[in-house]
Amino acid sequence: AEKPHYAKLFLNLEPDIIKDPSFKSGITVEKLRKNDIDYCDIIFEAAESYAIGDMEMYTEAVNHYREGGYGIAVTNVCSGYSGMNRLREINPQYIKLDIEIIKDIEKDETKKSYVSALSQFARDLGIPVIALGVENYEQLKTLIEIKIDYAQGGYLAEPSEKFEKISTKDGPTVVRLT
Repeated sequence: AEKPHYAKLFLNLEPDIIKDPSFKSGITVEKLRKNDIDYCDIIFEAAESYAIGDMEMYTEAVNHYREGGYGIAVTNVCSGYSGMNRLREINPQYIKLDIEIIKDIEKDETKKSYVSALSQFARDLGIPVIALGVENYEQLKTLIEIKIDYAQGGYLAEPSEKFEKISTKDGPTVVRLT
């Protein structure tokens, strides 16, 4: 199925691609044009853990795509590396919370408090937060209570290789919570 016109496509970005000798500027635009996808609908996900290894390369890759008009999401936030100062510096359009911080959040007051604070920080900056790995109703309910913007995970829908129209009865893979 074709990508619905309103949908965003999140793609993993490995920052070291910029240093690869076979990388050529414009290849992304070429592939998008070939598949009739507007660059405005692309959000590149840059794992925050890459920033620890080589912040300069990470920043270069993020800026390369941001300057091309693509959206940027920082993913795996709360996986052990995150800092609010780093998020402020990168200024992503989306923040994706790591599965591990979501796991058992409904039972863990420390996780709830941390995610709630990060959510408020992101709200103050106008950055939507996506919780990854939602596997049960209790997690989803907790995320709604602490005002996370979106949720993704097996409880909502299983991953698919194609764009599929998912009935609202079953819920989409990414669900708007607020």
